[in-house]
Amino acid sequence: MVSASTETATKGKRNAGAKSGRKPMREPLRSGQVLSRDGEVLSRRRSTGALNPFDVPEHLKEDGWSYQWVRTACHGKPDPANMSDHYENGWRPVGDTAILKHYGVTDAKHVERDGLMLCERRVELTNQALAEDRRNALELRNAQAEQFGARDLPAGFEDGRRSGDGRFDASKKVRRTVEGAPSSLLPKRELSVGDDD
Repeated sequence: MVSASTETATKGKRNAGAKSGRKPMREPLRSGQVLSRDGEVLSRRRSTGALNPFDVPEHLKEDGWSYQWVRTACHGKPDPANMSDHYENGWRPVGDTAILKHYGVTDAKHVERDGLMLCERRVELTNQALAEDRRNALELRNAQAEQFGARDLPAGFEDGRRSGDGRFDASKKVRRTVEGAPSSLLPKRELSVGDDD
């Protein structure tokens, strides 16, 4: 039989141990979790089959920012020229802690995988670049059409990049619809009847 003074002393020791910095009891492991040799809780991420390792989940993307994987190496050789070109165009390595955690980065300040680094820039710069690319492509198309003698589109066709006042607008996208060609552009073929030769 334990005396009351012994029981009080035992309770005092338990409380003193809790206050002295002993680690609290660990939560029980959930299904699929195991302990490493060091006591770290380990689990594995489930794969759905077709998983794109370069896909940045939408919930991690911030509004107003564009994300792109930028080449840092090709065939195992560093490519600093490509990195500096992207740096000059506003791309910076992503350092967001949520994205770093998603890709399992613990010892670096950016995400790099298979010779590519995840970078971000403001969406305004990306829109400027897209408008410039569209303008360059349209100018190239017009230059090629001029070389082949077909500068203007035939009646009934338009490229959809003109604003209401007739000026070129590089930010507009081409409308893609399926329509028949105007009858004026259809070939005129006269068929002779009864001629088998």
